[in-house]
Amino acid sequence: QMTSNKTDALSYSGLNENLIHIIDQIELNSWHEFTCSHYGSDEALIECLCNYISAALENPENIPSYKIFCHVPTRGQSIAQRLQQLFDSIRQTFLANHGDLNARFIVQVGRSTYMIHIKDRVPISTRIEGRNALLSELQMGRTNFSSIIFDQCALGKDVLKTICKYNTAGIIQYFYEELPDHIEVYVLDEKGVLFHQFITQRPIEHLLNHYHRFFAATIHRQSMISGQKNNHQPAYKVEYFVIEDGIRHGTKRVSQRTFKLNPEPAYHHGIQALLQLSDDGELLPTFFWDDEEISYLNFNHRVYDEVVSRIIEQRADRATYPVYVTDIDLSQILQADKDIHHLSTCTFLNYKRELENKLNAALQKLESSS
Repeated sequence: QMTSNKTDALSYSGLNENLIHIIDQIELNSWHEFTCSHYGSDEALIECLCNYISAALENPENIPSYKIFCHVPTRGQSIAQRLQQLFDSIRQTFLANHGDLNARFIVQVGRSTYMIHIKDRVPISTRIEGRNALLSELQMGRTNFSSIIFDQCALGKDVLKTICKYNTAGIIQYFYEELPDHIEVYVLDEKGVLFHQFITQRPIEHLLNHYHRFFAATIHRQSMISGQKNNHQPAYKVEYFVIEDGIRHGTKRVSQRTFKLNPEPAYHHGIQALLQLSDDGELLPTFFWDDEEISYLNFNHRVYDEVVSRIIEQRADRATYPVYVTDIDLSQILQADKDIHHLSTCTFLNYKRELENKLNAALQKLESSS
């Protein structure tokens, strides 16, 4: 029974029902030999897709063609067409023109979302429950650039689909939407890693200038790490986009934004954090700004309280607006880890968020006690 106008066979009606429960696959090889496979689990479609990718990767010069039929009294033709479209998208993503074996393909089946990717030429599917879980999955570090491709019906009108269409290797893209009580921020970095955060409302120009300085510092540090310190050209380009309500109800539109930014790099001004990790993974920061240096080694867990206390004292109006970190030095962590293959701009952003959460929690505690 229809409870909405959703007619997608993979997520039908307001109940998001998957209409595809059983798949029988018949393969015909060049010797005119038949092989039959039966898929009947809850993940029949995903298993069939992965097996098709696997078979195609075994002989990429001769990718198998396919014909899809659905023999049910109602909606049989539309179901077959929907599966044809899905297989075409999979083929275009991973296989056509040698494909993109680093891509991540997102498809919604029933009430679940699946991410299909390839590791060591083997297709792997990950079942994801809910949008927050999907955001967490897309924030995982990557060794190389990995595009995010959505099936045409996955996630409906979610702005995340539109954002991911812009992602380009070697470019850091900052997206923001001004909401009544906060700003929602997405960043897709040079490797296709996602960062997502809600930020306390503040003048947007100040926020963008702050991130511009932070990105400049991060690009500089990554250039030093990769041995490009003598290259005067920035390692990565940064683009800014604004998210606004679309013309149709419930839709969003994304447009690139240009504005005058302060070109002063973050490593000359602002709050710098030098990070180390304890044996159990706890952050051991040392903060620098102006002539100040405050270290975890001296103040232990009180380091965040001490930092915000001194910052407030130095503000002319002693205002308690949020504290932002403008530069992060990961050299100590990288020396201990030795594995920098997953390092990207979002690595720095995640540490930045963790530090700022602790600093601003200390700030709120100071404000409530005064």
